Amino acid sequence: MGELLKSTREEVESNAERIKEARNVVIRAAEEKKAQLAAAAAKKSKASKKGAKKDDAAGEDDQKTTIRASEEEDEGELNLNDPDDFAKALAKEVPRPFTFGPIEFSELNLSEAQKSFQINE
Repeated sequence: MGELLKSTREEVESNAERIKEARNVVIRAAEEKKAQLAAAAAKKSKASKKGAKKDDAAGEDDQKTTIRASEEEDEGELNLNDPDDFAKALAKEVPRPFTFGPIEFSELNLSEAQKSFQINE
């Protein structure tokens, strides 16, 4: 039992390290993309001043989205036993609720013999 517990803890720790490494890679990639966009915007601004304003606005929007993404990733480990953290984790994993649509129940008060059965329905 002790060996199983030890191996499980080691596995959890290694998974946590891999997740942290993946987050760092994503953050670095976002920073590199931001730098490339800034370099491209600077290059275009030298070519023409009018076009640079539009490109800078687009670059700023991209920077805002990457900043928001990195902020969301920096939340760290969520306690799934806490209702607020569980709601955050659920919202992150399932972006929108799954709905079936309106479900109508009829003839619930009738017995099996009284129910009308039609194959075409």
